[in-house]
Amino acid sequence: KYFYVAAGRAAGFVQYEEQLKSWDHACGLICVEEAGGSASDCEGGRVAFPGRTFRVEGGVVCCSRWASEEVRRRLLGAATRR
Repeated sequence: KYFYVAAGRAAGFVQYEEQLKSWDHACGLICVEEAGGSASDCEGGRVAFPGRTFRVEGGVVCCSRWASEEVRRRLLGAATRR
């Protein structure tokens, strides 16, 4: 799913899990950001990988660089409404 967003094949998605493992998500998140997209927590804050596991409040919100601001707002809203 991260690579679909990075390539622009998907506008974005919400990963609702909050407790994540770095080896499952770091590469995809970095690829999305390197492709010009964004990856944040439900409040729009940066996602960091301080260790083998990391916690993201409200889950991860990923958006393609081609996604509109409206799509980004809606994805952030979907993450915070949970």
